[in-house]
Amino acid sequence: MVADLPGTDPQDIQTDLRDNLLTITATVKPLPERWKPVYEEYSIGHFMRQFRLGQQIDQSKITAQLRDGVLTLTLPKVDTARPRQIKIQNQLTAPHIVRESKPPDCSGKRQQSLNAAVGSAAVDGSDHRRLRPTAGD
Repeated sequence: MVADLPGTDPQDIQTDLRDNLLTITATVKPLPERWKPVYEEYSIGHFMRQFRLGQQIDQSKITAQLRDGVLTLTLPKVDTARPRQIKIQNQLTAPHIVRESKPPDCSGKRQQSLNAAVGSAAVDGSDHRRLRPTAGD
């Protein structure tokens, strides 16, 4: 987060974080007599802005830096909120599945739905039906 605070000294800026509400306050000092502003966005005096922070911000690691009238606040995300890739583990426990009992009579539409549920697995006609991957799996 970046805030423009020209002419403000670091000791005149306060940052406060309470109940997920970040408050930035500053005192803007008047310009020296020899300077005449062409345009003023805000007048001399008190400056305050508030921002509501979400749960994905690691509030204990927030840092602030003032350089050339620009206040930079770094709001790092908590580790659980950072995007990451999830590794897929391949655990092949058995080359095939063995059924110990005979399946119920599956004729007609029931056989078609069984074939659709099995997908690309092949079923042999023995007493113990085995499902095994086809060459494409």
